[in-house]
Amino acid sequence: MTKKEIILAIVMFILIFSTLTILVFILVSRESTTPLPNAGLNSKEELGLFKGDIPSTGNDTLLNTKSETKIRIINEYDKNLFTAKKNLLIMFGSWCPNCQEELVEIEKILNYYKDNKDVNILVIAHEFNNSDYPLTDIISLTENDVNFGDIEVLVDFSRIIRKNIDPDENTVPVSYVVDKKGNILSKHSNSLTFEKAQEMLK
Repeated sequence: MTKKEIILAIVMFILIFSTLTILVFILVSRESTTPLPNAGLNSKEELGLFKGDIPSTGNDTLLNTKSETKIRIINEYDKNLFTAKKNLLIMFGSWCPNCQEELVEIEKILNYYKDNKDVNILVIAHEFNNSDYPLTDIISLTENDVNFGDIEVLVDFSRIIRKNIDPDENTVPVSYVVDKKGNILSKHSNSLTFEKAQEMLK
């Protein structure tokens, strides 16, 4: 080989190695979280997927399910949701494969902290109401797959809570501990485990 061919071979090797390294990094980064698909605001007319009336409470829409769990579609950011010294916000999507791993853990967390007045837990679902991501998925999940107890699952179509506390984040699953003013005390970008929740709420 000539000197020119050797240099060209080295350059090609470096380019191929760099490309493979970047691809591996991207794959690893996506392993634990899933980017949120684009979603717009949904009108109450579009929520006509459901049989019967959809009762409204203030600016929110409340859906009853066959389980104890209620589903509240929120339309505005309200700091009054943060009622305790430490508020654990668990954000997930029924459409997100990585979020499925933490459903059993969420049950454990809710059961463990249900009588703790210093801890308030908000389960926030980034759902969609279209043919690709029907809202009926989250209803089915609360009725058949996971027992959230008698809490309200907050469906945040417009990601209004996320935009107010952490506007640069755009993946699920992700969890936060915030104070009464919505200030972030801790954050976990991955499937939440019972042990990790305890650590965050210390």
